[in-house]
Amino acid sequence: MEELENLRKAYVRHIIIGMIIVVVIGIGATIAFNNPQIIIFALIFGITIVILTGSSKKKKLADNYKQQIVTTTMQELFTDVGFDYDKGYPSSIISETGMMRMGNTYRSNDWYSGKYNDVSFSCSDVYIAEVTHDSDGDTDTTVYFSGQWYIFTFNKSFKGAFQVCEKGFNYSKHGGLFDKSIQKVELEDVNFNKEFNVYSTDAHSVFYVLTPHIIE
Repeated sequence: MEELENLRKAYVRHIIIGMIIVVVIGIGATIAFNNPQIIIFALIFGITIVILTGSSKKKKLADNYKQQIVTTTMQELFTDVGFDYDKGYPSSIISETGMMRMGNTYRSNDWYSGKYNDVSFSCSDVYIAEVTHDSDGDTDTTVYFSGQWYIFTFNKSFKGAFQVCEKGFNYSKHGGLFDKSIQKVELEDVNFNKEFNVYSTDAHSVFYVLTPHIIE
């Protein structure tokens, strides 16, 4: 924890000292050239330099935090814990589920795995987006997914495949795991049906898995 605190202080110190230097240089340049606009350019340029030069300190702080806090906590809660900060899911793992639009931009890192009550899991930060450019060179980004993607290996077998998707989520799709026999399933819980869409290749298996307890 002491090493983590020292890294945090070093990063904060770098930002504070860097910003002080930027402001002093900006004010000095403005006085020397008698042009108030210079300070604006000096600030923008200086802040960019401070952030870029501090990126290595920030990454070291983040990696140390993951090692000392996140990983240690997971090892206390789960068994068979594995981690790789630079590794993530390959895009094929997600695209082959047929659950998501994949866009043209994909990133993944901070991979973890473990086991809890005989249920194995892995997770990774995932970013999926569609980036387009118009004739004027302007860029538009539509983020399809940004968050943690979990994969669980349950200790029971399921017949068919099914998908539960929040109705407000607009970037899911059906395919891959879901063949042409997929059908929408209405559950007995009216409130649940208002919030989620459920699709399956085998309606009976849905009721077997989505028990009232799981739904709640």
